[in-house]
Amino acid sequence: TDERLGLKGWQRIVAVSEDGETVLVYAPTDIDDSDEIQICVAVCDGKDLVVVSATASIESLLKPTEMHRGEFRDLLHTPKIKRA
Repeated sequence: TDERLGLKGWQRIVAVSEDGETVLVYAPTDIDDSDEIQICVAVCDGKDLVVVSATASIESLLKPTEMHRGEFRDLLHTPKIKRA
């Protein structure tokens, strides 16, 4: 899928797979300066596949990451090792 979409000018930007479910998000490789971006989302659950293409504002796509920024920071935080 990645290779075929890559030939058409799309790149995978998100891939999540858990318990037989897979979600893939693709965006064009040639994103311009506009405030909107085309995305393609593919969800596979067993033998079921749903593919959705949409145009969204970049701001609306980044909002969820802002809400969870602290959570991501906590996940990346490594505690300091105390030396005796």
